[in-house]
Amino acid sequence: LLRAPDQLREMRWSLAEMKKAGINRALADWPYGDILTAMTDQQIIVAQWPSRGKIPAYKDMVFGTPRIAVVKTNRDKVDTDIDFEGSHYRIDGDVQKNDTFWMAPYRLMK
Repeated sequence: LLRAPDQLREMRWSLAEMKKAGINRALADWPYGDILTAMTDQQIIVAQWPSRGKIPAYKDMVFGTPRIAVVKTNRDKVDTDIDFEGSHYRIDGDVQKNDTFWMAPYRLMK
């Protein structure tokens, strides 16, 4: 990762898009979730998903949040609906992309 400064730039872009959308909870796979959370000094909490994650408290902090973001690499497909810890979310806005990642807002379905 240290040899990939462009990837950090693109992670900062993902965080800026979340802030612009007013989102402070998100899901991403390892290691991106931990890196994104650390880059904001935990102002934005990114739980690891779909993997289990090394910091279970992050899942607890994201669980049940009405609006979240999902950050994935561009080789991952964008799902209209996702399930996280028993909660069902549906895409709720435009998918934003850069050279490495896509980020999309999702809303909790009741």
